Amino acid sequence: GPGDVDYFPRQSPDGRWIAFRRGIFPQVNLYLTSSEGGQTRQLTSKQAYYGRFDWYPDSKHLMVSTNAHGRLQLYKLNMDTLEMQPLGIYGADNVDIGESGQAVFENVRRRSQLREYALAASDGPLPTTRASTGNDGMGVYSPDGVQKAFLSDRSGSPQIWLETDAELSPVRLSDFPAAELQDLHW
Repeated sequence: GPGDVDYFPRQSPDGRWIAFRRGIFPQVNLYLTSSEGGQTRQLTSKQAYYGRFDWYPDSKHLMVSTNAHGRLQLYKLNMDTLEMQPLGIYGADNVDIGESGQAVFENVRRRSQLREYALAASDGPLPTTRASTGNDGMGVYSPDGVQKAFLSDRSGSPQIWLETDAELSPVRLSDFPAAELQDLHW
């Protein structure tokens, strides 16, 4: 309609449908229309960031990157039920599905590191937590101050890690690939 801002149309593999984004980027929703034209159907109900998406080969699902339900991650959107099934892949954007049935996506990373600070002003910042290629955050000391637990995606998904002076590298404590971990406490 007049004033609608529609962009990034993607035609389904069977040629029947066109999915597209509507709204002023990055606050948009996804919509669907017939390739022949006509009425549009709103696919998502929560205006949010939706990155580049693509059709599954069955033309019944979209792989969508969004932060509509928390952290940016990939979802499988069922075109019949409009159910958004989380795929447990965080920080993923700009999806493309190939004819081989595989998907490629951008792993968006903003690297966060834990730092410690000595309260005596003359000591200044201490070294970072042991090296990581991932994001580390939400560090908390054990009540005795000997151990430090933190969240890190260094294993591919956010997990709980434990670091002690005795260990050469942090140890992963959890394996919850689809969980959204936050607010860590002892």
